[in-house]
Amino acid sequence: MRKRLFLLLLCLPGLALAAAPEAGPSPAPSPFAALAAAARPGIVTVRGYDKNEVLLRTRPGFFVNDVHVVTVRHPLIGAQRAEVVLANGRVLPVAALDAEDAALDLVLLRVTTTDDPVQFGAGGEARRPLTWAGKEPAAGDLVIVVSDERDGAAQVSAGTLAEYKTIPGLGPVLAIDAAVSPRREGSPVLTYDGKVLGATSVGYDGGRRRTVAFVTTRLAQLVASEPISVALWSNQAQGGIAKAGTDLYGTARAALAAGSLELALARLEQAVMKAPGHHDAWLTLGVVLARLERWDEAVECFERVVRLFRDHAEAQTNLCLALTHLERWQAARPHCDEYRRLAADDVRALYQQALVSEHLDPPETALAAYEAVLAVEPKHLEALYHGATLLLARGRYPEAALALQAVCRQDANFQDALRRLGDAWEGQGKHHEATDAYRKAIEVLGPDATTYTRLGQAWMALNHEGKALEAFEKAARLRPSEAKTYYALGQALAHLKRLDQAATMFRQAVRLNEGFEAAWFELGEVLRAADKLDDAGHAYQRCLDLDARHVGALYGMGLVCVARGERDAAWDQVRRLESLDKARARDLADRIVQ
Repeated sequence: MRKRLFLLLLCLPGLALAAAPEAGPSPAPSPFAALAAAARPGIVTVRGYDKNEVLLRTRPGFFVNDVHVVTVRHPLIGAQRAEVVLANGRVLPVAALDAEDAALDLVLLRVTTTDDPVQFGAGGEARRPLTWAGKEPAAGDLVIVVSDERDGAAQVSAGTLAEYKTIPGLGPVLAIDAAVSPRREGSPVLTYDGKVLGATSVGYDGGRRRTVAFVTTRLAQLVASEPISVALWSNQAQGGIAKAGTDLYGTARAALAAGSLELALARLEQAVMKAPGHHDAWLTLGVVLARLERWDEAVECFERVVRLFRDHAEAQTNLCLALTHLERWQAARPHCDEYRRLAADDVRALYQQALVSEHLDPPETALAAYEAVLAVEPKHLEALYHGATLLLARGRYPEAALALQAVCRQDANFQDALRRLGDAWEGQGKHHEATDAYRKAIEVLGPDATTYTRLGQAWMALNHEGKALEAFEKAARLRPSEAKTYYALGQALAHLKRLDQAATMFRQAVRLNEGFEAAWFELGEVLRAADKLDDAGHAYQRCLDLDARHVGALYGMGLVCVARGERDAAWDQVRRLESLDKARARDLADRIVQ
């Protein structure tokens, strides 16, 4: 028998995810755009289909030579055929599975193409194999993970390697502190010069999300006898699971009833591998994954049930809830509509539709959707709160205040309702009521930099500069990297005529945010008041660099020019002000003449 030996640096499956929320990797930052673009022709999407041609799961993979693709193993169990989608959209059938490593959860697939292998992918656009790194990775190495383009664009996560643990038979394992969701396992792990270190595999360690993906520090040997078809390999893999799918499902349900999520998860994963058409097992697996906060994987399970049974009310409901939890609003909309169709009397369906509407439709449409919820259930807490935030954003302060008061009467701890109530009072000029709401929010919800800042602004409106200063100082201690906090603190100090201290705060604000034009302007104002004309002129100029039509900065720059005796420069500011603010232009002209 022919033997095929492939040396691959692999990632270890079945361990742990990052403690960060699974919102998925962020779009590629600009430093990695070129690297991701270079890797793109070698990265593919692998799809597996069951005997009824229903899509099972999709995962990324990548070419390691002209015809071989590496990807994760377990999503293909139960598949009767597989295909590979290239970066340019071309679809290639998988001819055979040439090698596997069950322990490391990796397979090597051979694609079918009618092209001559030498010409296949000529020019590099259709397909270009990735190149293996020449050295083993070590703790501290910088790496990036590049996914396929299922969501419209390749997604990139950057991070470093760190020591995690030693696995018997596998050696030291390095964790990647980059964000990688389970839907992205199979993506290549690359060095910063674009060489492949391994393939990601994502899992849990003792049920806890602790890291994202793993890279082993050894080369694993994938050895196969004769190539095997995907269907035959899948059937053999299913046969390796001793119990029947229904038995495994029953065991999982018993474990779930006993509160053992980990045992239920293990048995349900075996059940869907053994019986890919067992929709109850898929549905329950999705529920367990959601309870474990593995939302991306839960979505895959619910999608599987919906593909099998479009009118499965529970699957449509759970899919809608999972997608809105992940804030995938466009994807959630059709399932929320189906949820509403299948459960017309369920107020939760109305609320989910309203939540999606808030993120996709004009504000008035979303408001009407929340009103529809409240027409059925007038005390629906979430609908009251979200409707109030929309009213607040639209400047409808009295209505927002009434809704937020209703929320706070039910639950004063609900999200930031008390702070938003303060905003609603402040928007009506009811500063005393606003200070009461902000102080109550701090008392009930605990210290918060934003609330202290709003409280300080309300005290400023009441001319209680000392109280405002105290609130701003507390905000700065809670959030020392927030430019707006120092800006507010500077305003309070300026009102107290403590100009040097105010200038220090405004300088800190622009140090944290160089594009903060209002802070540059206020810095110019306090410096001019302190007769530091050169520094004031510099601050005004920085403000004008950001907004050439800033009336206050033009007028302040004109006053600086007058004070320095620079009449021509001062007249320049007059001419620039004439089309923007005639009153200030005349006042500045009078000062020049005087």
